[in-house]
Amino acid sequence: MKRKLKFEIERPVPVIVTYPPSFGIALHVDDSEGVRLEGEEHGFQVVVVRADDERWTKWVLDVAEQVATRAMNGSSEPCPPPERAA
Repeated sequence: MKRKLKFEIERPVPVIVTYPPSFGIALHVDDSEGVRLEGEEHGFQVVVVRADDERWTKWVLDVAEQVATRAMNGSSEPCPPPERAA
């Protein structure tokens, strides 16, 4: 006699695809506003670059310097990014 086993595996629905701090990443650079919102919600630093921003590299380096300075001072809290130059 054959038995049919029926079972379901319940898995939690992922709330977030990746969590950069778990990989030792202090600053996530992305072009998605949704990723920035995830960063705010889950407590990791995100810099959103814009396709029309010709100085995006300077912007990222400025924020990276700020994040590194805070880390050297013992803070792991996300910091507000510096204001973008117009």
